[in-house]
Amino acid sequence: GIIHWLCYNSHYAGDALLCANMLLRQFMLEMEEEDTEEEEGGGEEAKSNKNHAREKMHSAKVFLDWCLPVDTVDNARMLAYKDEMSEGDHNEEDEDEADNNQDEMMMEGDEVNEYDTHKGKTLSTAFVAEVVSEFDSLTIYLDAHTSFERWHDVLASISPIVSSSSSLSSPSPARRANKESSSSSSRMEEDIIGKMERRTYLRRKRQIGKAVAEAADRAREAFISVMTHPGGWMMGGDTENDDTKRANNAPDMEHGEEEQEQRKAEMRMLRSLCLPRVVLALHQVLDQTADWMEAFLDDARAYGVDSLLLSSDARDDDNKEEDVDNDDGEESVHDEPLQSPLSPAYWHKMAMYIAEIVANDEYELSSAFTAEDLKRFMELMAETAVKLLHCSSAK
Repeated sequence: GIIHWLCYNSHYAGDALLCANMLLRQFMLEMEEEDTEEEEGGGEEAKSNKNHAREKMHSAKVFLDWCLPVDTVDNARMLAYKDEMSEGDHNEEDEDEADNNQDEMMMEGDEVNEYDTHKGKTLSTAFVAEVVSEFDSLTIYLDAHTSFERWHDVLASISPIVSSSSSLSSPSPARRANKESSSSSSRMEEDIIGKMERRTYLRRKRQIGKAVAEAADRAREAFISVMTHPGGWMMGGDTENDDTKRANNAPDMEHGEEEQEQRKAEMRMLRSLCLPRVVLALHQVLDQTADWMEAFLDDARAYGVDSLLLSSDARDDDNKEEDVDNDDGEESVHDEPLQSPLSPAYWHKMAMYIAEIVANDEYELSSAFTAEDLKRFMELMAETAVKLLHCSSAK
């Protein structure tokens, strides 16, 4: 309710953003705590907690999409900047004169804009920058969650196996003998049919492979945006306490300090709850995508076209169609397959890169991890290293 009213007047954009952050923090705290209880518990209670967590996440996304104007952040920055500039341009004599003029207008019954009566008392630019950074942190986390759900839906709905005609398989000795004994026209007809079927198969394989790779890459970029948020995700809260209130307009200084301390505590709690989940979810995306690509290539390998899929992935469609088969049913293979998103090794390498981000002191990710979280993360990195080594040795 209060945020809706604050959004009617752009002069209160900073206050609206501050309230929006407060509401989003509560949504996310309740959601993450219920997710934690779900992992620790089981049965109907765990199912209920999971449903509640989904409702909270949905409510947060609906609030951002429908309740908060898209220009709120820009308005908050602009007003804070104007306020700071006006304070530098006016001396005390000018301010006294303005106050006297306002008093005279009020005595005469003239209407005075409420923002004008508080001129010079908007949120400071330093605090607005901090609030905007917090808002960005919250929104990119919600965006990452949406990308994760879309990736999960894509992976669950697309099978890595593509059904095909048996004529795609490599010719058996009996089939080769039949081809040699048959007429040239029959052999040509079989070759044409085989090439058409193989091209259809490759086209379908590329389509589903591309869909999964793109969904995984969007989720990867969204999670990395959270992990590499400038200054650290939800690391605000270091400005002076006076910036949390309008200058000379706080009815209770002690209450304002308490609110700021509560805000800092909630941000620290969100870091400890969300960041380990983000890192593990990113690893899940990359690891399960690699497993899907392994099954994807195994299916292609059965028809002898796995190398062609990898080597032609980066080339244009016209060139892809040229190297389908030769007369013996064996595809033309380049010297070295390109490093392709259709390769499991590609995603395992991406997963190994997570360790570099976590170790970077700039983002302070490791400070949000418990000893148990770090142990689990290191185990996952070790498993990924083994899988990557296996991919390299299988070349």
